[in-house]
Amino acid sequence: MKKSIWAVVFATILLAGGGLHAAQTPATPTSVGPDGRSFVDGKLDKRYTLRLVRPTQFNEAIFADKQGFFDKVGIDVEYIGSLPQGVSLAQAVQTDIVDMFGSGHTTNIVLARQAGVKLKIVNAGTLDAPDFTQTHMTWFVREDGDIRTAADIKGKTLALGSLGGCEELWTIVFLQQNGLTRKDIEIVVINKPIAIEQALRQGQVDIGILHGPNNRIAYEAGGLRILKKSYEIAAGAGDGTLSAVGVRAFTEEFIAEHPAVIKAYLAAVNRAQAWANANYDQALADAAEFLEVDHSLIAGYPYTASRWVEGEKIAFWVKTAEDNKFTGFETPGAVKAEDLYTNDYNPFFLGELSE
Repeated sequence: MKKSIWAVVFATILLAGGGLHAAQTPATPTSVGPDGRSFVDGKLDKRYTLRLVRPTQFNEAIFADKQGFFDKVGIDVEYIGSLPQGVSLAQAVQTDIVDMFGSGHTTNIVLARQAGVKLKIVNAGTLDAPDFTQTHMTWFVREDGDIRTAADIKGKTLALGSLGGCEELWTIVFLQQNGLTRKDIEIVVINKPIAIEQALRQGQVDIGILHGPNNRIAYEAGGLRILKKSYEIAAGAGDGTLSAVGVRAFTEEFIAEHPAVIKAYLAAVNRAQAWANANYDQALADAAEFLEVDHSLIAGYPYTASRWVEGEKIAFWVKTAEDNKFTGFETPGAVKAEDLYTNDYNPFFLGELSE
């Protein structure tokens, strides 16, 4: 059902720490969903076309598609190349433009929920790594510029792709770790990676944040220097691997209407993640072909070995936002991690699948 487009607002919420477990107690699965579909013998009894925003970086949906994991569970994929001007991904999910929130993090989910979009995380697999070719994000400066250390960034301009997610959160953590606050720099939003790189090279901004593969492409072109990597910042906050924790979410309404589709989706993408870890070079080749990037410049991320959402990873993000007074996270204990995710439809968690 389509809904009117809403205005995203920042909410004042935060996760209370402690007492979390890696998985929740599962609900009793429904044999047939309201959409008339069942998940039987590891696949849908009626095929479903899942509408996704086309990935722009290393993503398990690419492998689930190219390696046939989606097909085997009865899912066809329709990619939406770009969203309408001014429509966020959360809005696109809420207004039925796409089915899944497939690119973002826990902070994005929290803010969307407080704005009225009841997204629920069903998968959280990506991790960060110290190796530059596997790093989540990179803070770049010009090689010929005057920024050499964090002490040099006060009063400078930093470009990032969007607010409310990983780029803004880990920038604020980086500032706090170096005795600075957000007020000490000017943040500008430039929503295209290539435009961030161009603005940095032309001296319009002093610092630019890029995800893979754009970070590797920009670095190999020369003229830029790495100021900081996301892994290093998150390590200072407690765990470098958790700077990523990319989440996949659906609205609670979609989950209730299509429970078998959620099971099939999770069966496919968790197998795709395990496949990518075991066949990393081929995963890079698949991603390079899909993204139309030179194979020698592609960058990828490792995946967690767990096949369901681990609450501690979700809690780490919200607690980090709380500790650093991230916008919308000023009040401790306003939200619980277990309210943000569910394993109730995960066939691996439920014991319906083992491989």
